[in-house]
Amino acid sequence: MENITASHRPTFRGCVLFVTDIARSRDIYEKCFGQVPEVETALMVAYNGGLAIWDAEYARTVLYGDPMAGMGTATRHGAEIWFECDDLAPCLHAVAGAGLTFLHPVREEAWGQMTFRCFDPDGHLIEVGETVAGFIGRMYREGMSVAAIAEKTGVAAPVIEELLGGE
Repeated sequence: MENITASHRPTFRGCVLFVTDIARSRDIYEKCFGQVPEVETALMVAYNGGLAIWDAEYARTVLYGDPMAGMGTATRHGAEIWFECDDLAPCLHAVAGAGLTFLHPVREEAWGQMTFRCFDPDGHLIEVGETVAGFIGRMYREGMSVAAIAEKTGVAAPVIEELLGGE
């Protein structure tokens, strides 16, 4: 197995918990643990400390294409370890070289981010995706307007403009 080079090393971004009630979970994580939302939609919240919560039914649809998939296996894949990097190719090569099993190959998610998911040797689900700034910049360079990017990603236009920083 090859080691990934330091210049291509993905950055650990956090853990995604799949929850049955976004509003209740938000109350707990924001009021009890002081988490501050960085990105939020009706189906997910990413906090500035690296924790994220996703609606469990939505997560099953994103991961398996079926909101009922995985029912009855509540503890199996009830969380996802999440990394982001500027270039998916070196990490994809390293994961493939390690012989890990893929949940899915590189694909564009509904919100525009390119990702792939695999399982570690113990079956833990790992996501590797483009950075938020990276996929917003890519969509902008591909000709999407800030308004169209905001609609697709759920990220507010002022945040997008700040991430683009004069692109």
